[in-house]
Amino acid sequence: MIQINVFFNSALAHFNQLFCGLELLKREKEISVKYQYAPNLKMYGGIIKILIDDKTAYVDVQDSNKFDKTLYEDADIYFKRMLLKTDAEKFPKLSPYGLNYSVMAENHFLKYIFLKNKKFIKLSLKYHWLLSAILNMNDSIANCYYKKFERKPQPKLENRIVFSTRLWDPDRNDETWKKKERKILNDQRVSIIRKLKKNYSNLFSGGIFLDPHSKRICSDIIVSKSFSDKKKYLNLLKKATITVTNQGLEGSIGWKFAEYIANASAILTTPIDEYMLLGNLVEGTHYLSYTSEEEFLNKLETLLNDNELRAMMMEENYKYYKTYLNPKSKVKLLIEKTIC
Repeated sequence: MIQINVFFNSALAHFNQLFCGLELLKREKEISVKYQYAPNLKMYGGIIKILIDDKTAYVDVQDSNKFDKTLYEDADIYFKRMLLKTDAEKFPKLSPYGLNYSVMAENHFLKYIFLKNKKFIKLSLKYHWLLSAILNMNDSIANCYYKKFERKPQPKLENRIVFSTRLWDPDRNDETWKKKERKILNDQRVSIIRKLKKNYSNLFSGGIFLDPHSKRICSDIIVSKSFSDKKKYLNLLKKATITVTNQGLEGSIGWKFAEYIANASAILTTPIDEYMLLGNLVEGTHYLSYTSEEEFLNKLETLLNDNELRAMMMEENYKYYKTYLNPKSKVKLLIEKTIC
C-alpha cells in the first residue's frame, strides 16, 4: 500500500479538492494517509508538502503562475495549478495540478483537528455535516460534498445561461498593476452580465454578488442572497445548459470553470490555452473562448442554436470530469505521476 504523509501550514479552501481525493482513495484502501500541521515549514499559504513513499512532492494551488524555486529544488516533483506551458518547458520537475475547486469528503483528522489546535475550530466545523448545515457554512461538507457538484449530461434541457460572480475592490491593493488588473476583470464581468440581462433576460440567471464595492458601481445587476448560497447555486447549475466565466485574479482559471466541468455544461470562457492542464482540454470541444464582448455574444449565439455542439460539449466535459477532475481520479493520477 502506498504511504502518504501530508504536511500543511494553512487551512485554505484551495486544498479541499486534494484532501477530498486523498480521503476517497484511503476509503478504498488504495493508500494510507497521515496529516501533520507543520507551521514551521517554509511554504506559502497555497502550498502543501506531500511524501509519497520515498518521493517528495509539492502541490501549489495558488492563483499566481509563479512558483517557489527553493521548494522546486527540494522536490522530486512540483505540481503547479496555474502552470504556464512556457515554464513547463524550462523546468522538468514542474507538472500540472490542473483545475481546482472547493469540494469535500469526510475527513476524520480535519474534523477533529481543533482538539490539537484551537485556531482550526472553523476548519473542523466545516467537516461536521450537521453543525455546518445548521450554521449555513457555504464552504462546508454540507454544501460542498463532491457528489453535489456532479451531473450527467442533460442535452435535452431547455437552454438556461448561468453567470454569477463577484467583484474585486481595486483599492484593497497597494500595487498599481493589481489595481489595474482588478478593474479590467470587474469591468468585463459587469459588461457581460448587463448584456445578458438585456438581451437574454428570459434565459439568463445570475449577476454580481453584493458587497460595498459592487453596490457602488453596479447596483442594477446585484443578485439576491440566494445566489451566494452554495446549495441554491448548485441547484441552479443543475438547470443550466450554458455557463459563463472569465479569468480570475492574476490571470488564473477560476474555480467556476472546474464546477462547470463537473456539472457537464457547455462553457464560455476567456482564453485558458497558456496553461498546461491535466489531459487535453480542447477549445471547441470542452469550451468556447472569447476575447471581446462581440466575440462573446457571437459564440453564445452559436451555443444556443447549435444543439449538436452543445450536446457534444456536455458529453466531453462529463468524460473529462470522470478522468481528470473527479477528486479520486485526479489525486490518483498525481500519485502515479510521482512514483512512476
